[in-house]
Amino acid sequence: MTVASLDGSSAAFNKTKWQAAVRITISPALAEAVVSGAWSNGTATTCTTDASGQCSVTLLVSNTTGSVTFTVSNVTLAGYQYVPGVTSITVNKP
Repeated sequence: MTVASLDGSSAAFNKTKWQAAVRITISPALAEAVVSGAWSNGTATTCTTDASGQCSVTLLVSNTTGSVTFTVSNVTLAGYQYVPGVTSITVNKP
């Protein structure tokens, strides 16, 4: 299995922060795959895919930061091997 796409978005959160979000899609579309990764500020995170093979991660970011990058490090699901595909995306402040 591989990461087929990473879709980033951003939105204002409050006066001092904005929210970065990344929707991850794996191929083939498999439920219960655990996607591991980290943001460029060092925050590690995971999400678990739904039946469409998608999951999302979010991060609150200081307004003084103009962008953050999310990088996928691994995808695990029993019986499948991870083959790196699309591995990172930069999300810009709104």
